Amino acid sequence: MKRQILLAIAVLLVSNFKAHAIGFDFSHFKIPNGEQLTLQSRDTVKGTFNKWINTVTDTMENNLPIYLIENGDNTIIKIRKKDLTPILFHQMDKKGNTLKKIEYYGNEARIIIPQKDIDETVNIESNTYDGWTLFYLFRALLFNIVDEEAAFSLIKETPNHGIQVVNMVVKVIGEEEVVVPAGTFSCYKVELGVAGFIGKLFWPIKYHYYFTKNDPHYFVKYVDPEGECIELLKYEIIK
Repeated sequence: MKRQILLAIAVLLVSNFKAHAIGFDFSHFKIPNGEQLTLQSRDTVKGTFNKWINTVTDTMENNLPIYLIENGDNTIIKIRKKDLTPILFHQMDKKGNTLKKIEYYGNEARIIIPQKDIDETVNIESNTYDGWTLFYLFRALLFNIVDEEAAFSLIKETPNHGIQVVNMVVKVIGEEEVVVPAGTFSCYKVELGVAGFIGKLFWPIKYHYYFTKNDPHYFVKYVDPEGECIELLKYEIIK
């Protein structure tokens, strides 16, 4: 409970600061058309296990080049190709009913979570993302520069089930050989945390992502100290 209270305070404070899009290089970044990641998640605390497939289609929508990401059978993600700016996150149940939806409109984002009675619109910066977009955004990091922080904003649910836009920082902290069910990979280790003294004071927990050293720097593993782990089961190009 104490940690939840501190996080709520930190989120409110962080939301008053502005982040700047530094540390990413979109000019040479490209996700292969037909890329398919088979992933599994494990939560050692809750004892839960899940498996899904992310499939990327390089396509056009309203004359705009986008990446359409189909996450399993019930989640659709749309991001702008040139800078990975999110357009839509839509998670549904098996009947097509909305479980969570985030729609981006310029400097606003509308978040809908019916089960929590949330239908809220928040102001956002141009470099604002959601949690699922990070698996692709971080592939555009400047991997050759270690310990240089890249700043961005993240739409996040707070412990009291409200919505806030939190300033985050991410950086490459080194290289590591990573063993997952898909095999052994030479990876860049990426560290994510809340920005500035707020992160140091209220929420010092760090979250770690691993991406292949070789192009196209696809996702291999995610771990956090709270018990969640996501691992790559298989990587292939299907188109």
